[in-house]
Amino acid sequence: MSGTTKPSGSNTGFRTATTSVMGATTITTNGASYNNIRFDGTVTVKAQNVTFTDCHFRGPPNGSTAPLLKAFDSPQYGMVVEFCTFTRQFYAAVGSGSSSTLSAAISGHNMTIRRCDISGSQDGIWVVLPGNANLFDNFIHDLWFYSPDLNSPDQVTHNDLIQLHNGPDNVHIFGNTLLAICDDTLPLTTVDIPGSGPSGGNPNYLDYPDWQGYSYPPWAFSCVMVSPYGAGLSNLVMNKNWMAGGSVCININPNFTNLTASGVVVTNNRWGRIQRGNANGNVLTAKNTLPITMTGNVFEDDSTPYNVRING
Repeated sequence: MSGTTKPSGSNTGFRTATTSVMGATTITTNGASYNNIRFDGTVTVKAQNVTFTDCHFRGPPNGSTAPLLKAFDSPQYGMVVEFCTFTRQFYAAVGSGSSSTLSAAISGHNMTIRRCDISGSQDGIWVVLPGNANLFDNFIHDLWFYSPDLNSPDQVTHNDLIQLHNGPDNVHIFGNTLLAICDDTLPLTTVDIPGSGPSGGNPNYLDYPDWQGYSYPPWAFSCVMVSPYGAGLSNLVMNKNWMAGGSVCININPNFTNLTASGVVVTNNRWGRIQRGNANGNVLTAKNTLPITMTGNVFEDDSTPYNVRING
């Protein structure tokens, strides 16, 4: 049952060694099933009810802006990915414009992602229109921060573990471990950019002390980022997850002043204390007019109730 056992590196990702290798692949056969495959290239799903089990997605051996797994081209519907691992085998020169990590490990809709281990990309999972995504019991962690990122206004990556683009509906995020830090051992990571630290600077910069003064790897921006871009938002449910790190655990972008929402639920989650900000961390940021049900959330270490939102 989702939310009972905390996902980690020991109980997510492929369980048995991959037995064959495939390069870039486009799938057009409905009901196709892939087991114990290592994919050394972008996988594009253009079929219904495709399943992947115990696979390793590594992306191409050279520069590409594509996700490792693309699942948004018609007539894709009903894709299921479970017990798979997503890492990168290539990192382009910083600022070259050819980086393979300019996008997420997975990008799609009408899909179920379950018990996967996702790391090493700029973002973890993108959910795009129309939505209809079930993200259950995954371990998303250790993303790739770099600067300068010529695709970003402030020249640094804005790393999000899960990002909802353009207002997708019916997104269920249950029982995941979302650790919003980046891996400073990955290639080409910039270290100690001037202006970082508690007195100012971008929250993604390396070695940003937490509220107790300890130094952690670079912060990702958020565990869950909602970017509706003027669209409405409905039936977004986040329940029984473990979330820590980042500038804010959940960011429903407060810059969208006319955003409408219904059925947004944040319940029974467990917060970690390694977060940028005050002693209790920034748990949720949203426009103060946005209706959100927020109950039953606690700190993981002592089960102290914490249901605080910051109104943008």
